[in-house]
Amino acid sequence: MVEIRFLVKADFDLEAAIAWFEDRSHRAARRFEVEVAAALDRIARFPELYARIDERHRICPIRKSQFLLVYRFQPTTKTITVVAVPHAHQEPRDW
Repeated sequence: MVEIRFLVKADFDLEAAIAWFEDRSHRAARRFEVEVAAALDRIARFPELYARIDERHRICPIRKSQFLLVYRFQPTTKTITVVAVPHAHQEPRDW
């Protein structure tokens, strides 16, 4: 089984994104959380499915949103580390 971990910054990013949706609509925030869970499930099942953005990181779009999951997969330990949850228009250097 694959283990999924969040770096502190990624956890902060996710909470900020949920808060952004929550400020607009409780329903939208819940839908976003469902889509994040679905994206994490896809990553856990197929960790190498998404495109690489460099030699270590991959990027998974969160459906029905403008947010992304940036993650690393360590096949030897079967560990996925989510390093950021940026808005799609955010500069990659800010991740």
